[in-house]
Amino acid sequence: MGSTHETAEPVPDSRDNTGPVHTPGRLAVVLISGLIAASSLAIAPPASANGDCPSWFAGRGTGTPADPYQVSVPLDIEEIGYCLSASFIQMNDVALTGTWAPLGTSGQPFTGTYDGGGFSISNLNISLSTTDDVGLFGYISGATITGVNIISGSVTSREYVGAIVGRAVNSSITQSSSAASVSGVNQVGGIVGESAWATGPNRSLSQIFATGAVTASGNYVGGLAGVTTSLVISNTYATGSVSGDYQVGGLIGENNSSSLSNSYAIGRVTSGGPDRAHGGVMGQESAGTYSGVTWDVDTTGESIPNYPVPAAIEGNTTTAMKSIATFRDLGWSIGSLWTGNTTWVICPQANNGYPFLSAFYTAQTAPCINRSGPPPDVDQQVGRTAGQDCATAGNAELNIGGVASGSWGQSWAQWMNGATGGFVCNRTLYYNMAYGRWEVRT
Repeated sequence: MGSTHETAEPVPDSRDNTGPVHTPGRLAVVLISGLIAASSLAIAPPASANGDCPSWFAGRGTGTPADPYQVSVPLDIEEIGYCLSASFIQMNDVALTGTWAPLGTSGQPFTGTYDGGGFSISNLNISLSTTDDVGLFGYISGATITGVNIISGSVTSREYVGAIVGRAVNSSITQSSSAASVSGVNQVGGIVGESAWATGPNRSLSQIFATGAVTASGNYVGGLAGVTTSLVISNTYATGSVSGDYQVGGLIGENNSSSLSNSYAIGRVTSGGPDRAHGGVMGQESAGTYSGVTWDVDTTGESIPNYPVPAAIEGNTTTAMKSIATFRDLGWSIGSLWTGNTTWVICPQANNGYPFLSAFYTAQTAPCINRSGPPPDVDQQVGRTAGQDCATAGNAELNIGGVASGSWGQSWAQWMNGATGGFVCNRTLYYNMAYGRWEVRT
C-alpha cells in the first residue's frame, strides 16, 4: 500500500467520525457509531405550527442539548420561533417553500443550539426591505449553530443581513455553508451580517464557506461576514462577488480585534470608488491578528488594496491559488487527495481547483480520492521533547489531534534540531473503509 509522509504536521481534524457529515448537494447519510447508515425521516409533525414546542415535537426529543428536538420538515423550522432557547437537530434535507421570517429578534434572540446535521436547507427566500437582523436566524445570543448548509435562496433586508445569521452576539457558527445570494444596506455578509463577542465560551467562526453573491448599497460588506469583532475565525473561504460602498472585502467587510487564520477569498470586489476602503480579504481592519490568509489578486480585481494590508496577509495569482505549494508555505494542513486527515484538500477536479474543506465530505462522497481502495496510509512524526516517553504519550501531550489516539513509537529523524537530528514520536494511520474512520496501524 502507498504511503504519504507528513513531517511534524499535526492532524487538525479531531472528528471521531461518529457525527453527521455533509456533502454539498443532496447528501442524506449519517455516520452512526462509525457505520454509514441511511437517514430515515422522523415522525410526521402536525399540519401547521402550533406554538407549543413540547406537543409539536412530542416523540421527537425534549429540546435539551442531550435530547434535542428533531427537525424534519419546513414547519419544524417555523416552530423554532416559539422555543428560542431549546436545542434542535436536523434529521434530513429540508426544502422550504414561500417566503420565510427570521428566527429570533433583538428583543427575543435565539439562545439555543441548532445542529443542521450536515443536511441541506433549500429555497431560503426572505424579503424584508425595512427590517434589520435578517437571515435564517435573525438575531442569536450565546447560541451555537453548526452543520447548517443552505444550498439555494435569496435573502434581502436592510441592516445586519446574512444567509444563516443576521446578527450574532457571543455565539459560534461552525461547519456550515451557504450558496444563497444576500443583499442589504449595511453589515451584510454571505454567512452572517455581524458577529461580535464580549463574554462567554462561544466566539468562533470555523470551517464555514459562502459561494453566493453579496450586494449592499452601504458599508461593512463581506463575502463571508459584514463585521467581525473579537472572534476566533479559522478555515473559511468565500467565492461569491461582493459589492458595496465602503469597507468592502472579499471575505470580511471590517474586522476588529479578531484572529483570522487559514482563510481565503476569490470573489470580485467592487466598492463605491477608489477612495473607499476595500480589499481582497477585508475592506478594513483594526487590531486583528492573522496567519495563513490570502486572496486571488486576479479574480477579486484587488491587486493593490487601498488600505494597509497586515504582513501576514498576502495576495496570490490564480495560478498560485490553485497550487498546493502555496498553501503549504502558508502553514495549512492540506493534501492533494481526500483522506479525512487534513483540514483542506486541493485538486483540479473539485471547487474549480481552489482548496475545499475536507470535513464536508466522507470517503464515499469526496472528490480527489482513490476509489479503487482506501486512501494512502499517513505517517505522522512529531518532535519528542526532552524526557518524553513516546510509548505512553497521548495526542494532547504531543500537541496533535486525530480521530485515532495514542500508539506512538519512537525513532530518529534527521530533520530535527535544525537538521542535526533527534528523536521523534511516530505512528502510521490507515483508513478503515468498513467503519469509515482512521485507525492506528499496528
